[in-house]
Amino acid sequence: RYVRYDVDTAFYMSDAEHQTMRGEVEEAVADALAYVQDHRAIHRRARNGGAAMEGSLKIDILPDETALFRAGAERFAALAAEAIAARGAFHVALAGGSTPKGLYALLATPEFAPRLDWPRIHLYFGDERAVPPQHEQSNYRMVRESLLDHLATAPAAVHRIAGELEPQQAAATYAAELA
Repeated sequence: RYVRYDVDTAFYMSDAEHQTMRGEVEEAVADALAYVQDHRAIHRRARNGGAAMEGSLKIDILPDETALFRAGAERFAALAAEAIAARGAFHVALAGGSTPKGLYALLATPEFAPRLDWPRIHLYFGDERAVPPQHEQSNYRMVRESLLDHLATAPAAVHRIAGELEPQQAAATYAAELA
């Protein structure tokens, strides 16, 4: 059974171990959902002049990492198609670290890459380590090696955070690019 309990931890466990932890995990997930829903409601009210809006949060429990990446790739492709149809471009912030690497690799495969209108896709980075782009810990390098290097057609733009600069300078440069 593939179990994912937080953003950076994924591991396998037996069904017996899973059942033992299940109650604790379900309680933690319920607490996290309540927190997210409370904060989403606050933000919705603020955006709408104090009027509350209804919304929903969907959680999918998938059997393994392969199913997780496939669901993510399908969702990415659907969101890209919707955005391009509505606005002519898809702007998306990519996560770093090792967790999304399998998703990015799947997006570059013959199954998914042709379904994406790459010349209309703008890739941004949600974070970057303070290292040069060729460094083994660079999020840009991970995206380049798992996705960009394998695409026949390049994205419209790859908005890289210059991790080789001093952090304050890199943040100011990226903020200017995003403005």
